[in-house]
Amino acid sequence: SESRNEASRTAELDSSAEAADVSGAAVRVRVSLSPDMASKVSPQDTLFIFARSVSGPPMPLAASKHVVAELPIEVVLTDANAMAPMAKLSNVSHTNIVARVSKSGQPIAQAGDLYGQVENVSVNDGTSVDVLIDTVQP
Repeated sequence: SESRNEASRTAELDSSAEAADVSGAAVRVRVSLSPDMASKVSPQDTLFIFARSVSGPPMPLAASKHVVAELPIEVVLTDANAMAPMAKLSNVSHTNIVARVSKSGQPIAQAGDLYGQVENVSVNDGTSVDVLIDTVQP
């Protein structure tokens, strides 16, 4: 149909989180930086947004890499963001969502990194969650 083709073309042109397919295992994550933390970051600092198993290995089930200049940002984490085929979002029903500003550019937490997290988030059908980066890694 004409309108269906138009809709799919629009979705292809719009690569924003709004157009992302959120069927199946997906979490829509909105990340912002606490005003108290603004002086502790620079625009080119690395920002990692990831989903981790609630009770399992610390390796992310889905991850997305950005820079602080993009904040506030909205991303959709899905199996397409998996780090390894055997560790994906669709393997779990709930996840912990973490947003970390890394001074070193490395995803592993280091003293002085800033982060925020929301625990025990459902991964089914595009749950939305807001993560506020408001804590300094000890």
